[in-house]
Amino acid sequence: MKKFLKNMMIGAAAASLAAFGAGGAASAQDLPVINFMSTNNTSCSNYPQFVMQEMGYLEEEGFQVNLLNTATTVPVAAFLQNGDADIAVMGPDDVFQAVGAGLPLKVVYETHQVVTDFIVVTADSPIQSIEELDGKVIGLAEDSYRLTTAIALEAADMSIDQVQMAIVGESGPVLARALTEGTVDAYAGGTSARSSLVAAGVTLRSITPPEAMKLVGNSLVVWGPTLEEKRPMITAFLRAWAKSAMAGVVEETAVFMACKTRIPEQWERPGIGTAMLNNSIYNTQLRRTVNFGELQPAIWESMQSPHLASGGLAEPIDVSTILDDSFLDEANSFTTDDVKAGIARFKAANPDMTVPY
Repeated sequence: MKKFLKNMMIGAAAASLAAFGAGGAASAQDLPVINFMSTNNTSCSNYPQFVMQEMGYLEEEGFQVNLLNTATTVPVAAFLQNGDADIAVMGPDDVFQAVGAGLPLKVVYETHQVVTDFIVVTADSPIQSIEELDGKVIGLAEDSYRLTTAIALEAADMSIDQVQMAIVGESGPVLARALTEGTVDAYAGGTSARSSLVAAGVTLRSITPPEAMKLVGNSLVVWGPTLEEKRPMITAFLRAWAKSAMAGVVEETAVFMACKTRIPEQWERPGIGTAMLNNSIYNTQLRRTVNFGELQPAIWESMQSPHLASGGLAEPIDVSTILDDSFLDEANSFTTDDVKAGIARFKAANPDMTVPY
């Protein structure tokens, strides 16, 4: 399996790049580009990727960002390996799988200090807890969510052998039918899938055990061999990301407006964009450590258990070899006033924009 994964990554095609979006200052077009692969380049769930552009946080660092198209089946690590991406968002499952295959990735910043994956049922489902999934069918966004499900079941003292699983994807209408018609009893996916279900009119209820949520979700990852060469670029991006994350807490309405500028379709139905961003600002991307992006080795150690049990990892990984906190002091070297200055710039450039709901 390791050889197959490595060969697949080495042979991956070059990424197709999304054009630098409208809304940034004209001078930004002349700045060097950071190629960034998000979990979703068309969703406000990762709001810092848009806020850093709209509020000028990355431009003042001397860079502009180019969002790579995330509509691909190529493993994210391949974009880093091939040099198509300078920085990428990856979940711990993908990090462990790639490192286990011998790829020299470095985790430099935790963006989601809570698990963004979840197991949900419809609001009117008779299932009230994950223990009640014994013998039931769990629909998966993709195959990688088997491990997510294993972690959640383990937290409830259950085995993955006690449930059935079927991959049902992330299409809102398809998921809505699968859940409401009883094809699956529960669903395991991420924030994009949650958004697509909400957009399809399905009211959800999470049954994910609290213990399973107290883990690292997504992180910013780079290619180890080019880390020093790209240090100024990586540092600039991390500081801009941290400022953007804080902007959501400082003035959420300005972040709503910035995201609507980039992804207006997420605001076509009243309440959808607001709900998504509130969840991102105050839940999935909320800082839970002293510093923004602070790495938590003990949690990374604990997350290896289901990977080892499933055979995804042949042996434990020394997390000190994949976690690099050398960027974090500089990434956090800003003040609240610096964040407010970016908000003020955006509002001055968009004086007629109203707050979306």
